[in-house]
Amino acid sequence: MIATEAARADKFVRGLRLDIQGLVRAFRPTTHADALRLAVDLSLQERANSSKSVVENVRRMKIVE
Repeated sequence: MIATEAARADKFVRGLRLDIQGLVRAFRPTTHADALRLAVDLSLQERANSSKSVVENVRRMKIVE
């Protein structure tokens, strides 16, 4: 069992992927819910950005052909 909400948030952040962990730590979440919300938002944003780059690459290939 984790003693405080801050300790619970810190333990959650330590379990994240390193790239997301650094970004979440920069916001210094004080609760587990805040840390979770940040991690989910950053992960979704990362996926959206990678999807956009895939579409852009496909468009570039069509232009070159």
